[in-house]
Amino acid sequence: MSEVLNGLMSRSDSDAACKTPIGHIPAGSGNGFAASVLDECGSKCSPLEAALNIVSARVGDVDCIHVRQKDKTFHGILSVTWTLISDIDVESERLQSLGSVRIDIYSLLRIMSLRSYEVRLETIMK
Repeated sequence: MSEVLNGLMSRSDSDAACKTPIGHIPAGSGNGFAASVLDECGSKCSPLEAALNIVSARVGDVDCIHVRQKDKTFHGILSVTWTLISDIDVESERLQSLGSVRIDIYSLLRIMSLRSYEVRLETIMK
């Protein structure tokens, strides 16, 4: 969903593009977005419930978060994480052969070499 949102928001007609209904079927390990949307619809977080909501054209609004960092702008739904959490998530992929313990190992490595980030948060109401 993050990639879809950032793609829509990068268009010159982002206001119109973001009004396009998007369906999401939970099928992975990170289903927080799907769980939030389905709960709002009064449904359980399951692929079947999500598919039924999509074919029934049940539509709802979600809030969008905008984060500007230097010359880049990122958009998120539900949450935006950056800094240590994102570094660990993205950069630990190179240790994927270690399985889930890679997160623990990379967390320790990143904590021992902390970085600093300059970010500006904005509220944009559309």
